[in-house]
Amino acid sequence: MKNFMIFLCCICLLSLFPNFANAGVNFIVQNPAQKRAKRVLPKTHTCLQRGYEVRYCPEGSFAAGECPDDPSFFKKCCDESVYRYSSFSDCIKFGRMPGDECGGKYSCED
Repeated sequence: MKNFMIFLCCICLLSLFPNFANAGVNFIVQNPAQKRAKRVLPKTHTCLQRGYEVRYCPEGSFAAGECPDDPSFFKKCCDESVYRYSSFSDCIKFGRMPGDECGGKYSCED
């Protein structure tokens, strides 16, 4: 009963000063500084999430598909002995069919 009486007294006091009671609520709700900041992920994490998982390529290969957020990450490695032509027309010059492309270089099929 005592708690109920305290509660009623608080309501009565707040009703006497309605602007005071509302000012606090409006300030908290409408304050732009109270907005949550977006979580910023490290650039390394965003590259990994997008599939850029390669950091180093073995000897005899080159990196392809650089991550736009961190240039030390790549999509894949391309074998230099397979992807050695700079354009598919180079394959045609040698009487071969153009094959796959990897990192801006092309393979040729017999």
